[in-house]
Amino acid sequence: MRVYAEPVGELQANTVAAMQLWANAFRCRELSMTLTSDSTQADIIMRNPPVLPPAAGAVVVAADSVGACRGVTQFDTLNTALDAPMHAYVSPVSTDSVAVAGCYHFVTAHELGHALGLLSHSPDVADLMYPQPRRRLLTPADRVTIQQLYHTTPTIGPPP
Repeated sequence: MRVYAEPVGELQANTVAAMQLWANAFRCRELSMTLTSDSTQADIIMRNPPVLPPAAGAVVVAADSVGACRGVTQFDTLNTALDAPMHAYVSPVSTDSVAVAGCYHFVTAHELGHALGLLSHSPDVADLMYPQPRRRLLTPADRVTIQQLYHTTPTIGPPP
């Protein structure tokens, strides 16, 4: 999977850390991601706009974390198919730069989880995929969820 991270602030560093976090959820390296410098060649595009984009025309899954930043992942659907690339955004809400920097760590990882296919949120506040994530580490439940997703025969595919 090719991931483009906009070269703004710490977004690339946070994206690389999040890619490693999710790849390490697998023992046999079933998930492979590379950072690309060309957004037109990416399967996932990570951006850092000053405000989140409007949700019109796309399915949106979002995180709002500790009030310092927000994230959203958008993807187009065509019938029962996901149309790549996925677009994930992380934006500041607070003016506290330290709080925003901390929030960006786990919201970037959370949004990358959505872009990898975890399209719903966890009900457990401890999980990274909880709607308001508070940590960047994967819990056993996060690991099991991504493993089940990648080890289950898909019922949707790319558009024709």
